[in-house]
Amino acid sequence: MRKPAILSVLLFFFSLLISVHAHALVQGHVTDSNQNPIVGARVTFTEESSPYTSYSAYTNKDGFYQIDFSVSVSEDVLVSFELGQNYPNPFNPSTTIPFSLDTSSHISLTVYNIMGQKVATVLANHMSAGNHSVNWNGMDDQGNHVSSGIYFYRLKAGNSVSTGKMMLVR
Repeated sequence: MRKPAILSVLLFFFSLLISVHAHALVQGHVTDSNQNPIVGARVTFTEESSPYTSYSAYTNKDGFYQIDFSVSVSEDVLVSFELGQNYPNPFNPSTTIPFSLDTSSHISLTVYNIMGQKVATVLANHMSAGNHSVNWNGMDDQGNHVSSGIYFYRLKAGNSVSTGKMMLVR
């Protein structure tokens, strides 16, 4: 019987002078040299500044792993306007959409279907500069569950606009 493979990866965190908490999701596949999935491999992320803090997951039958954890980062790190990839993706029934604002402004985060029709306004509010995230529950503005498919989410803040793509699987 083959022992599960053990993978260790060091996470590099910023200095913790003034810190805020952020969400991190790391996922991937572990395969052998023939691209066959390795079942039961332990994947471990260890915090460099605190070697006793680690996060682990085992691979499933497809060699897939997912590790979900919080990290602390320094607030003095410059923040730019950015729309992150939603997670999980594909999702069911809800997903989180991360974004960063370089300045305080009124923002709107809107979801559109593949035909470009507005499905839902997830967020329309004044937000401060910094890192944020919002959850979308897979419902339209009328409170109805939307069908499986590809959707686009668009963040507008002042003159800045960015779009992402996500997939809902029901």
